[in-house]
Amino acid sequence: MPDEKPPLAFLEFGSHAETIHSNLLFLKDLFRLHLFVNERILPYLATSVPLASVHPLRTEGRSSLAAAWEVRKLLLNLKPQMAFFHTAQGNLVRNLCFLLPSSLPMAGVHHNPDKLIRGRSFSQTLISRRLKHYFVLSGHVRENIQPLLPPGVRLQEFYPVHFERPEGFREVPKTKALRVGIPGSVERTRRDYDGLLQALKAKPPRRPVEFVVLGDSSRGQGPELKAQVKAAGLERLFLFFDGYLSASDMASTLASCDLLLPLLHPGMPQYGLFSKYKVSGTFNLAYGYGKPMLMHQDLARLPEFRDLSIGYELGNLVEVLDKLSEDPSRLRTAVEKVHADPRFDPVRQRPLYEAFIRGAMGSPGIRRTPSKRKGPGKDPGPGRPSGR
Repeated sequence: MPDEKPPLAFLEFGSHAETIHSNLLFLKDLFRLHLFVNERILPYLATSVPLASVHPLRTEGRSSLAAAWEVRKLLLNLKPQMAFFHTAQGNLVRNLCFLLPSSLPMAGVHHNPDKLIRGRSFSQTLISRRLKHYFVLSGHVRENIQPLLPPGVRLQEFYPVHFERPEGFREVPKTKALRVGIPGSVERTRRDYDGLLQALKAKPPRRPVEFVVLGDSSRGQGPELKAQVKAAGLERLFLFFDGYLSASDMASTLASCDLLLPLLHPGMPQYGLFSKYKVSGTFNLAYGYGKPMLMHQDLARLPEFRDLSIGYELGNLVEVLDKLSEDPSRLRTAVEKVHADPRFDPVRQRPLYEAFIRGAMGSPGIRRTPSKRKGPGKDPGPGRPSGR
């Protein structure tokens, strides 16, 4: 029997491959999914959600207008019931907002939602004249930004914490008593490596600890960071990777970590954004993989993170690490709280997500094909279950 669900165009022109699967999980019961994706991130996309079609797009090295006309032609042939922009910002999205039929419903995810604030971004203001329904990736972001939005713009929080176990996933043994993961590319504007090195150099840990830098350390600011670590005599405390990690290597290494470290500290250029309006990719990786965050005390005190993190000041970071190594009971309690947090439960998230999509379509209902729901069962992957 043919699938009678209406078609949806799911568009990702940026680099946020890690959160695509969570969105597809909640869209698959409502729509036939047609994926239009930046060809550069296809190798990093892991999902078992059935896709009606996949359209790799070349976005680099060409004008956003040329790319927009190509996508417009594909979508006019497809005739979707909705266009879903997984990264709802940028010139390409802006162009499509004006090139696609005005009758086509739109929704999306905003990964830099501070741009939605009135007067903050002219390009985003133009997009929001057409696209008015945005998912943001935490409750505290929605609460802080909602009063600052232009008229008519709607927000819904959504935690993309469902990660699949990719082919090649394996158990990775720890070499130290405590393993701390630092996800993301090596960029000083995003993570305070200097503050971390100063804290470790001033008072080296008594107990064995390993910081795993989960990004390509062979390019950008990676070689400089490795040189600094060596000059400080801290090589025994760090594990680097030369080259991008495959999906299986990333998932395997994340699953082996005891804590994830965002490395966001007061005084950093974008610290104010992360404390109110922005989400680090580390946050949802931590929630999805069931890992507490090791987080600066100023952030750890916020209601969003209070039960999901272990706080520190740079002056007592090593003391906190040593205590966790000596007595892991606090770590175990934090892990239990992450797993039990109702905000990440798909049974709770799904109806909120679907209701927001219905609102974006301006319709109280969408034709659905009944799906077989699995029981609670055992988590099939290193992160949260991919569907229940």
